[in-house]
Amino acid sequence: MIKAIIFDLDGVLCQTEDYRLEKEYEYLESLGVRVSKQDLYTSAGGTKVDKGINFDRLFGEQEAYIRNRKSILNKMHTATDFLDIRTDNIIEVLEFLHEKKIRIACASNSTYARLEIIMNDCMIRNYFDLVLSTELTDKRKPDPYIYNETVRLLNIQKDECIVVEDSKMGIEAAKAAELFTVAYKDKGGFIDQSKADQIITDMREIYTFL
Repeated sequence: MIKAIIFDLDGVLCQTEDYRLEKEYEYLESLGVRVSKQDLYTSAGGTKVDKGINFDRLFGEQEAYIRNRKSILNKMHTATDFLDIRTDNIIEVLEFLHEKKIRIACASNSTYARLEIIMNDCMIRNYFDLVLSTELTDKRKPDPYIYNETVRLLNIQKDECIVVEDSKMGIEAAKAAELFTVAYKDKGGFIDQSKADQIITDMREIYTFL
């Protein structure tokens, strides 16, 4: 019996990943950097350090990238209205889970301050029993720590919960914690979600796993 659903934030509850990557794609193109969306989406879910490593690997031989590297890596592509990019049907799903008395948690690499801002702007914060960040540890996804800790704090067994993720690193973290993992497919289908147990394109498909 499923007692809890654990959601990631970016790309799951709010489509910040698609927004950021689309803006990043446009910015790189404007600077003359040759880029494919599939290559760019490999950076989804990573830190600024991860971004630098990935971008150096992808674009390191291009003069336009070398010339603009500092500004590219420092450029922030942040949405100003998170409600506009709130995931479709997420309110309906959260209402359903609440009515069924299924506990709802969020486990993210984002800071607590950012989690609160986005979740409040999206008008979903009040649905969550637990919100957990890796901010105070050095164990970021793909380390399974945050999922193991979320399960512990919810006081449930691992086979009593489902994780909803989108990024390759997030899926790896959930699977390393031995949790059933559902991947919410990104808009372009560019993110490697092959390690997930199931892939969905509509958040309401979660109902079939309960």
